[in-house]
Amino acid sequence: MLGVLIERFREVLRSRELFSNWPLAAIQYAFINPRVLYSALPGIVRDLSKSCIRVRCRSGGEVCINPVLYAQVVRYWYFGFIKRVECDPGNNALIINGLMVRLSFHDDYIDLGSVKFKHYYHPIAETFIDQVYSIAYVKNRVVVDVGAFVGDSPIYFVLKGAKKVYAIEPHPGACREMIENIALNNMQDKIIPINAALGSKSDIVKIADVGIEMTISTYHGSISNGATEVPMITLEQLIEDYGAEPDVLKMDCEGCEFDVIMNDYEHVKLFRELLLEVHGDEKELLSRLSKDYKCVMYEKQRILHCKRQW
Repeated sequence: MLGVLIERFREVLRSRELFSNWPLAAIQYAFINPRVLYSALPGIVRDLSKSCIRVRCRSGGEVCINPVLYAQVVRYWYFGFIKRVECDPGNNALIINGLMVRLSFHDDYIDLGSVKFKHYYHPIAETFIDQVYSIAYVKNRVVVDVGAFVGDSPIYFVLKGAKKVYAIEPHPGACREMIENIALNNMQDKIIPINAALGSKSDIVKIADVGIEMTISTYHGSISNGATEVPMITLEQLIEDYGAEPDVLKMDCEGCEFDVIMNDYEHVKLFRELLLEVHGDEKELLSRLSKDYKCVMYEKQRILHCKRQW
């Protein structure tokens, strides 16, 4: 517990690099944050979607932002995924790594400033506020996105300049919602949704009977008694049958990265850049990848970023 408190203090202290009024902003957040407030005053109910933290950016300007947005920016500036933050008073938004972000909740959708989503899930904040995928260079490249969920990462890659994204998502419900979100943001010409799992060989996989919010922590490739059958496709099929150029490969598939890298490396190594959320010991992966890639492990988020050396 003490270690967590020390790290949080360090995060807040580093926020002085972002905001000139950082002490006041931190106090505002501590007061609004329900985990702090409810324990002291359980009779008071505060709606985070209607509250805001007023911040003054070091680069100029002042905005009042959603507390969730404030907390995520402070944390991931500390971790190094966020490189630049500016205030946009006209839109009451932050410009994070060149992308306008404004978090507000409406009856029919979630507005993030640059894009909209049908529903809010934590991975959406990781993608657009924390910008954990900002470390990959996708401009004018094709991205094969394995574990595309409801379209948060494919949409992000398009906003960052990807010319095409092949969005692989095995969960039928998440894939349907991804298609809705793609249409909501008019990106049908850039994103190809594929309701499938990725593996080292072609097969049929049974999808676990879990809700959309639970699929982010479910490795469907290991399920043998699921409710719905979907195809398991390979990188070779994506490249040859779908025409996907092997530029950037992103995998967040709760363990399928081990199967694909260890058993289908001949196709993995065709990609110039890899972005992997690792669910296990990365040493086995690094022993294989180190022959062709220079890799950096972001331990807190378990993200392995690799660039091909030839």
